[in-house]
Amino acid sequence: MNPLDHKKNWLAFLAQLKAGQPLQPEQFAHLAKVLEDILVNDVDAKEAMGLKYSRGHSKADAEARKVISYILQWVSCATKPLSEGGRGLTLADAFEQAAIHFSQFGYEPELIEKYWYQKDKWHMHSTERQHFDQDSPF
Repeated sequence: MNPLDHKKNWLAFLAQLKAGQPLQPEQFAHLAKVLEDILVNDVDAKEAMGLKYSRGHSKADAEARKVISYILQWVSCATKPLSEGGRGLTLADAFEQAAIHFSQFGYEPELIEKYWYQKDKWHMHSTERQHFDQDSPF
């Protein structure tokens, strides 16, 4: 999970605390581990919370993954049959249409196709994405 995903989780956790909602045992355990890392093990707070980008990664990388995730989800939806609410496009046509539809991001159909087949992006193919999914564009 990248730091942007972790930040979404922490913000939801903060909202839960502010609302006075009860915590799950897993949440208590995670919070205890993070606080122990910070207070006992002298781990940087951002690192302990998963908010620090590792070497070679940046916020721009995480933002780009969100865009790619959105485009690949769109391709998945566009290739669904019309009877299932999709557009009934072939993959090749969906790559072409995605490049046109999302032209502001500058992805050519060939690059979208390349991303489509990369194993580390297969989770982005889901037509039903949620706010807390890895690399969620939402």
